[in-house]
Amino acid sequence: MPISTSNLSPGVYVEEVNSLLLSIPAGATAIPVFIGQFRTLNGSVVDNAACLRVENWLDFTKKYGDSANMRAVLKGGDLEQDVKSKKKGGANAVTRVLAPDEYTVTYTAHLGSLSVRHYFENGGGPCYILSVHNRGDDTEHLAMETKIARCPDISLICLCEATSSDEAMYNALSGLLNRGEGYFLLADSIDGETRPSTPEQHTAVYFPALQTAYSPRPDDKYIYIGEGQNKTLFSLIESDPSEEEKAEYAAVSAAIDAFVKNEAGPVYLRATPAVAGAYCKTDRERGVWKAPANITLSGVRGLYDHSERGGSTTPIDVSKGINQIRYFSDRGAVIWGARTMVPQETPTWLYIPVRRLFNAAERDIKAAMRFAIFEPNSQSTWEAVRAAVDNYLYGIWRDGALAGATQEEAYFVAIGKDITMTDADIAEGKMIVKIGMAAVRPAEFIILEFTQDVMVA
Repeated sequence: MPISTSNLSPGVYVEEVNSLLLSIPAGATAIPVFIGQFRTLNGSVVDNAACLRVENWLDFTKKYGDSANMRAVLKGGDLEQDVKSKKKGGANAVTRVLAPDEYTVTYTAHLGSLSVRHYFENGGGPCYILSVHNRGDDTEHLAMETKIARCPDISLICLCEATSSDEAMYNALSGLLNRGEGYFLLADSIDGETRPSTPEQHTAVYFPALQTAYSPRPDDKYIYIGEGQNKTLFSLIESDPSEEEKAEYAAVSAAIDAFVKNEAGPVYLRATPAVAGAYCKTDRERGVWKAPANITLSGVRGLYDHSERGGSTTPIDVSKGINQIRYFSDRGAVIWGARTMVPQETPTWLYIPVRRLFNAAERDIKAAMRFAIFEPNSQSTWEAVRAAVDNYLYGIWRDGALAGATQEEAYFVAIGKDITMTDADIAEGKMIVKIGMAAVRPAEFIILEFTQDVMVA
């Protein structure tokens, strides 16, 4: 009802009317979660009770350390019991090795931190970290779905390290992908042939792996010295290191430098974290309807095939449903595909931008429609819903997401009695809205037809 006013003299009066108004905001379309082994700044394993959000690479480095565990192992020498103050107070008895006879270096290539770095360097924005302590543990696999579902803004899913547990982890994520809540998996093929058995329309597969410009070097602030009961943590941030500790640190650093130079070799990463960064950048600059392809990846020096066939630059058959990373001499590593795993014979969800556009629209409209729960299932509510959805679709059509020269050709919104609902539907409390969109598809094959006119005198 209008608020009453006293119109006692000529003038302009304002009446506030309480009406059912609705707008549908566009939500974030590319928020990935990275699943792998991560470590805190002091080297301990990250708590895996929940997905943890980070905003950028600086934020990540403030919360996490290098997940590639590089350790100096000391052999021989004398043992000395020492008491050191813990960082947060108290005392910690440790055994140290004095004057060791030999330093060797061990390296565990858990590459979660470098994968996240590669993501940010390729245009990535805010993301989530899900630490998996044991990638072969079925219990942890089953818990992933619940942890990811607690963060409603997550839309992309990526694994960080390639291991023998990939298939089990992909299988554990299949239920999440089948929930119809807009999740999309970026998976890696180890050989250009193998694909996960996840839902085809919600999965994009990439091949091969990437040889990066990174070196396998840990954070200089922390180095593990020794193993087993002889393991301790020497830190440059300790208040007043002794001359002996400084010399010990220098020797360990030299051993690690030699290892990196002579034995460690280049760092190879899965393609999908960098590709996820390209998804984010494309969505931000163009829109979710633009295919995240024909994009050069940063920080890549070459390609690597895990099946030990070397790098792969020969084009692969696109009908396999695997998107190739190709290396061009004038451009570098380029994403050269934009397909889901759907077979070519059933093209409805063949292309990544089509599936992700519908994912984004479904998420946005579903979230906005919560207002209508328990509202009167009547004409006024139907008109408010229709107008809001129509306005949302008009906006993405105007931005270029939908095909068609007119609104009628690009989309439709239908709601109403004897249109989308029967009397029985209304009696059962159902409000049914039917929405159709004509999504644009990428120009995957550019075909130039040339003709020559021959003039006859």
